[in-house]
Amino acid sequence: MVNFYQVTVYGQSQNDTKDTKVRVLNADSWAYNNEGDKPTQIFKGNVRITHDSVFMFCDTAWLTEKKLSAVDSIVIIQSDTIFIFSDSLFYDGEVKVAELYRNVVLDNGRKKLFAPALTYEFSEKIATYIDTSILVSDAYNLSSIKGQYFLRQNMAYFEEEVVAVGPDLKLVTDSLRFDTKADKVIFIGPTYITQGDKRIYCERGHYFLQDKQGIFTQNAFIFDDGHWATANSILYSGQDSLIVLKGQAVIKDSTSIGRGHSIIIDQKDSTTHIKGNGYFKSDDRVVTGQEILFSSRTESLQVYGRGFVESSTGTLKSDSLKYEKSTDLGIAKGEVVWRDSTGEKTLLGDILLYRDSTSFFKSYVSKERPLYSQVIDGDTLFISADTLTGQEIVAEDGHDSLFVFNASGDVRLFKNDFQGRCDSLYYTEEDSTFTLYYDPVLWSDSSQFSGDTIILVLDDGALSDVHIKKKAFIITKVDVDLFDQIKGFSIHTILDSQAIERMIVKMNAESIYMVKDEDEAYIGVNKTKSSSMTFYFLNKDLDFIHYYGKPDSRLIPFEQAQRSDLIFDDFVWREEIRPRHYSEVRTSLPQKRRQQGRPVMTRD
Repeated sequence: MVNFYQVTVYGQSQNDTKDTKVRVLNADSWAYNNEGDKPTQIFKGNVRITHDSVFMFCDTAWLTEKKLSAVDSIVIIQSDTIFIFSDSLFYDGEVKVAELYRNVVLDNGRKKLFAPALTYEFSEKIATYIDTSILVSDAYNLSSIKGQYFLRQNMAYFEEEVVAVGPDLKLVTDSLRFDTKADKVIFIGPTYITQGDKRIYCERGHYFLQDKQGIFTQNAFIFDDGHWATANSILYSGQDSLIVLKGQAVIKDSTSIGRGHSIIIDQKDSTTHIKGNGYFKSDDRVVTGQEILFSSRTESLQVYGRGFVESSTGTLKSDSLKYEKSTDLGIAKGEVVWRDSTGEKTLLGDILLYRDSTSFFKSYVSKERPLYSQVIDGDTLFISADTLTGQEIVAEDGHDSLFVFNASGDVRLFKNDFQGRCDSLYYTEEDSTFTLYYDPVLWSDSSQFSGDTIILVLDDGALSDVHIKKKAFIITKVDVDLFDQIKGFSIHTILDSQAIERMIVKMNAESIYMVKDEDEAYIGVNKTKSSSMTFYFLNKDLDFIHYYGKPDSRLIPFEQAQRSDLIFDDFVWREEIRPRHYSEVRTSLPQKRRQQGRPVMTRD
């Protein structure tokens, strides 16, 4: 074996201060060929060469000045961190560039580049290839037809038919940058990514291979098991199954679509959070609001900020809303506006509880009393109370349904043809009847109805029947401080076009009627008692009375009538608590308006 530790071939000039000599440190044999313009040295067997900080090993080498050719078992070491292997090599010591061929491997610790041919610039630590090569990074392989690997900057550039493959990942593009230190793939052109069931497309962005996190921009889309999402920017985190869409965000599947300034999709708990001008439409509802949060697993829904929900049962507006599908219970708060699907029933309130399956709702007083309104034959009925509830009841055949309604606590009604007050009310759509309980009082035109229970019957939206049960009392104002009065155990009043047509008084019937002469001047008071009576009216005036049994009747001249002749002992005219406008059924009335009325003042 021959040692060449002192062999120096075509070194630097005497004026150079930096050592640029290519030194052969070892070889098993040596030959010298001075044919041609420049002599060539030939080294064989365990050849070891050094140039600057680079070490080269091979089986055979040809050295002409600073140009080196080598074959077989080539190993290059630079800075003890970069290892290059190949079958053949051409090295230009002047520019410190190596051309490596066949089975080339560049090893930089965790990263290995495999190429059929490679150009390597030692000064800048840049590797360039122009034929299909593969960069291996841990469990990921990145391949392309052309590329450059900047080891000093920890950056690789891939061009033409770029493919990245790893566990549950495939990436295809035409241009790519790869931060080898951060394991960060940077997209600089149209890119297609497949990860599990997800397919991603973008034209700009980046992706961290180890962390499975990326940001996709410029025409970015994500497809996942029938779900589709797009936005100006998409952040994806595979580790925690989180997708964040920012800027003109849209999500869509076969049955639903969502839009907003941003959308956060948490695939672990199956929740979607839409923020900023949110919109969500599914097969059974449309939701809008500043923020919308829903779960595809539990089908729960929350809306923050002024929101709107439309479903087959109606529409709902509120400042906030929460609905749980498992309990079929929702709660809306803040200036609530509910309307049924026909648009004829409306509820205003501060708080509303509801169930979608039965169209059930309940609203109770918070800052303001709830107000229910219903369009009836072109007119509107307004009802307000401390608590309002309503519900659709499905018939036994499962097809037809009817609406029922309850009100309790200072109940007030207003309709153009009648008004009322009570403490409890029940309405059923089956026969269009309202039942008023607990000190009810009703007004229609100039008449006041009171008793233990009052039943109102509507026909085509107009008041057609009034049933008063127990302590029935009807008062009709005929003049200033003059009232016709009827009382009995029960009274059935039949109306036509708001005018009383007939009154049927049963058991202990009593009446007080003001009698006029032909000149319409009051001449007396008719006071009658009978077991039962039927009053007949014509053009709003009493036409005649039919008495049952033996009546006790007397006519008292008006100038002789005393107070007891003009009113019954239990007479109370309650006009002061009568709602005069629909707005009065909701607002709190002054204390004097909430009294039970006052006795009428009559002439002596």
